[in-house]
Amino acid sequence: MSIYQLPSADEMWEWANKMGAARHDFNYKNNYFNRLRIAGQYWKENESRILKNSGRNPRYWFHPDAFDWAYLFSPIEMDAWISLRGKCVPMYPQYQVLKYYVDFGNPYFKIAIELDGKDYHDPVEDRKRDIELFHAGWKVFRIPGKEMVRAFKDASDFEQWEWEVNYSEVMEAMHHWILETGDGVIEAINQVYFTKKPLSRSDKEIYALCQRTLQEHCSF
Repeated sequence: MSIYQLPSADEMWEWANKMGAARHDFNYKNNYFNRLRIAGQYWKENESRILKNSGRNPRYWFHPDAFDWAYLFSPIEMDAWISLRGKCVPMYPQYQVLKYYVDFGNPYFKIAIELDGKDYHDPVEDRKRDIELFHAGWKVFRIPGKEMVRAFKDASDFEQWEWEVNYSEVMEAMHHWILETGDGVIEAINQVYFTKKPLSRSDKEIYALCQRTLQEHCSF
């Protein structure tokens, strides 16, 4: 059975009209905060659909290319987006939670990613914000900008290594990737929230690293 709930023709027509208007405003209103508002409003209007289909399949991703995100993203946000899309980890850009916009959010699991660039990072204000989000049931994973610009990988990149022969070497590389790069944190979110728990010895060790890096990057 399909994981998608097919809308009626009238619903599709209404949605297409709204989407067209939102895209037009997003692309041609040359203002960052207007675009932020448009994106946040779009996700909120479709939140019930996102939640319902995510309940059937957590990897369900509602219209990830709704807008041309290059208009809105900083370089490190674009790096995170490439990583999220490559791993099929559905986190929605500029998702509105309470009065805030998180860099990337998933309302089904109530998890958010915040990228802390050196020019736009206020630890005091960020903590106040994270406390409010925590009390609303959300977890915020904060990734320093310097971690986000490091090499992208995937768990399958390590499959070619001979674990029994080069175990310490493999684990050293794995430690660095998962614990010290933004791409590794995103892989950890992928493993812990979107992938079944591991069975093999090596998978269990990777999973333990994923849990550790999420704990270290989580605000609370």
